Amino acid sequence: MPKEINRKVKPVFVFPFHDPTGRYLKTLFKNLGLLKEIFSKICISATPTAVKSSGPLLKILEKGGCLILKNKEGTTLGDYFRGALKIYSANRLRGPVYYGFIDRVLFDLETKYKNSFIEDVSKNYKEDLVIFSRSEKAWKSHPKDYFALENMVTETGKVFINKEVDWTWCGAMFKPKIIKPILVKSKSLDFSVLTEFILINHCLGGTLKSIEVDWLAWEDPFWAKKDKTFNPAKKFNNKEKTFRLEYCINCLKLFLDYFK
Repeated sequence: MPKEINRKVKPVFVFPFHDPTGRYLKTLFKNLGLLKEIFSKICISATPTAVKSSGPLLKILEKGGCLILKNKEGTTLGDYFRGALKIYSANRLRGPVYYGFIDRVLFDLETKYKNSFIEDVSKNYKEDLVIFSRSEKAWKSHPKDYFALENMVTETGKVFINKEVDWTWCGAMFKPKIIKPILVKSKSLDFSVLTEFILINHCLGGTLKSIEVDWLAWEDPFWAKKDKTFNPAKKFNNKEKTFRLEYCINCLKLFLDYFK
């Protein structure tokens, strides 16, 4: 186990949870002990669908010490993302927050990226917000159209803050002091909330660091091996592309809102 895991103040792991088919649960329970070693607490913002499909298993996670917010019908994707931070704030937890996605985190813990992931999320960072950006190697594992769409946001962001950041990030470290202001100001309804979090921190005068990592490689092929009904190639069809285009356009609109 990397030495960094023994830091005095471990980060809190927060994430939105949507798993209608139960694809991730077996692997989650397998790695729950390790997650508790890496993180001081685990906060889960469950979508209404997850509450219905995985209710009994969520109760087991609660008994195991996880803090769970059960989002109600009518809430949005943006609400699920904010909900993960709300759990941290409402429970007055301490220490930095690692905000990630359970499918990518479990992929890291089950593959060659395990040690590098643990080391990176267990380090002390002085910046208010650290974005773990996908490296060139990580992006090469993704569909090219996936990169092309999200790279529009990356390139636009460089125009405004003169820094290359993965604005549609898959992992980030938050200092506690920026969480409440973000929760007060965040209004986005979809994945553009990821960009909004960065912009709010920027407008508050918070410091920002981007670290390129290989461990944010595309996780879908890994899950396809565990779930034979899941085909990543078919998944990235026009419906998936338009879904991603929509939130990328909303990310771009946020630059208008924050910099005009």
